[in-house]
Amino acid sequence: MKDRTVFLLSFLTIVLATVCLYFYEPQQGGFYPPCLFHKISGLYCPGCGATRVFHELLHLRIRASLDYNVLFVILIPFLMVWYISYGLSTIGIRVNQGFLSHPFLLKALLLLSCLFAIARNIPVEPFSRLAP
Repeated sequence: MKDRTVFLLSFLTIVLATVCLYFYEPQQGGFYPPCLFHKISGLYCPGCGATRVFHELLHLRIRASLDYNVLFVILIPFLMVWYISYGLSTIGIRVNQGFLSHPFLLKALLLLSCLFAIARNIPVEPFSRLAP
């Protein structure tokens, strides 16, 4: 029962966040929190630009979303599959996640995120294109 409640609350939060992101541009500032890592260090983390990515994708501007965070755009389908399979498991439908739950994938994703964070902070072409 606890997993079902967590899933339901997270789903409602995602719906509310999606509505907000659709109608209110992150570029305009407002109530969107800044990246704390970037604010403190001046460097871009692997997630910097993710809010703008979602806003652009909601408006079907794929190219613009890729400019903000190409890694995040690539990972969105995998995150959606993982989240949907988690939601189905909370109502008793067993889904074989296969490679999505493999420990190697988690380690590879962590390594890829670290390499992406390093690369997007190198102020030389072509790496500077990875900055949001």
